[in-house]
Order: sequence, then structure tokens, then C-alpha cells
Amino acid sequence: MERALEGFIDAWLMPLPLVIILLSLGCIALWRNTLFRNNTLFRNNSRGGLLLVSAAWLILVLVSCTAISDLLLLPLEERYPKWNGQGDNLTFVVVMGAGQQEALRLPDTNRPNTAAVYRLLEGIAVYRANPGSKLILSGGNGEAEPSAELMARVAQTLGIAAQDIVLQPLSHNTEQEVQLLAPMVGQQRFAVVTSAAHMPRTMQLFAAAGLRPTPAPTHFLDRFNPHPNWRDWSAPSADGLQRAQFALHEYLGIGWLWIKSLLSQAEAVVAEQPGQ
Repeated sequence: MERALEGFIDAWLMPLPLVIILLSLGCIALWRNTLFRNNTLFRNNSRGGLLLVSAAWLILVLVSCTAISDLLLLPLEERYPKWNGQGDNLTFVVVMGAGQQEALRLPDTNRPNTAAVYRLLEGIAVYRANPGSKLILSGGNGEAEPSAELMARVAQTLGIAAQDIVLQPLSHNTEQEVQLLAPMVGQQRFAVVTSAAHMPRTMQLFAAAGLRPTPAPTHFLDRFNPHPNWRDWSAPSADGLQRAQFALHEYLGIGWLWIKSLLSQAEAVVAEQPGQ
């Protein structure tokens, strides 16, 4: 049930799918009003259709504006500073999973998505700065081939010895990743590498598991506008929409963790009540 709900949110409540839903409903209402103009049942569809189309237009313009998408990203991406480039006697370097292409006609180096490439490169840099460490590649994502296995092959093409790579290929989301990674790292010193906007949620989950990894954020999406304000150039763009979608995905994830925490606390209170 939980995975189904997360999948629904990812599929339909992100900005672009939501805009498409609103536009579709608005167009249906407007066309019904046009085709059945003399039918009193559909007489008021025009106003509702205009409201839906206008709402879709407004959402699309706002979330694709550079200043707005950057303002959404900044609180996430500035939470943890970039890795300082120094070794820290780490035992493990954990690279969190990301997406990939299933097209087998592509070379392995072309199949990981942008986030996965940045995460792997940063993970290898941290691993090389800590001689004797192991590189843990995480992620299953429900694909025919777990992303951890694909990333392992890419890492080996970049010169990482197979014996220094540890896989965690079973998880389908960040929460499952942390649950499976916790017993693997134990109380050893380790770093976690993931996208900068994804790092706050990742660190929150590790903290809940009683672990305090060294954060090594990468894949910074807000790369050209580190301190945006309303006077900045804010023309709508596909890049702005992508950044807003990534940020909103993380805020929804953090909100979901907060809701689950409240529900767990409520269940604990009920369980402590006498006679329960």
C-alpha cells in the first residue's frame, strides 16, 4: 500500500503530470460546454473549464521559473557542504541508488541517469581518498537488473577493483536502502554520497537508524544561481521545471516521513493505554 501511494505521488502529483491532469479536465469541460451548449446540464462547464486551464497555466509558469525553482532547491542543497576532498579514515563509501535505462543496446556507461553518474563519480573520489575503504553501491529500483549491479560494472570500467565493491541491490526506495545498509556498515566510519537535494532526507533516515555518516553531496542542480532572489532572470524553462520537480519530490518525501513519525507516535500512545 505504501509503495503504491508513493508511486501514485511520483506519477501524478509532480508539477508536469498535475498540469496535464488539470489541462485535460479543463479541456473536457470546455468541449462539453461547446458540444452541448443548449443542454442545461452542461451550461456551467465553461467557467469550471476556464478555472482548470488557468490553474494549470499558472502552476506551469510558476514552477518552471528559474528564481522559484532555485528558491525551492536552496534550502535542500545548502543543508550540507560539499565534501572537503580529504581522507577521513573511512571504512565504507556508500553511493545511494538512482535511475537507469533498460535499453541493452546502450553501453553500460550510457545507461545510468545523470544523478547516478554524478553520485558514482563522487563516490569513487571519496573512496580513492580513503585507502583500504570499500565502495558500497546501493539500489534495486525494481528493474530487471538492479542499478547497483550496473553501477558496479561501470565502476570497474573506471578502474575500481571488484573486491573493493559491495552491492546492496534489493531496495526500491530510500527508506528501504537505509534499512538494508544499516547492518552492512554497522558502527564503522562511512560516508554517504547522493544528490545534494536528496541529502537531507537521506541523513534524516540514517539518523533515525542511529547512524551518523559523513555527507558527501553531489549532483547540485542549482549550479549557476547560488543566491537567487526575485530580481533574478526568471523566464520559464524546461530546466527550471526539472529542478522544481526534483525539489518537490524531496519535500513530499520529507513530509511523508513526518506523517509516518506522527502515526507511529500515535500508535505507541494507544498501545500504552490501559485495557488496550
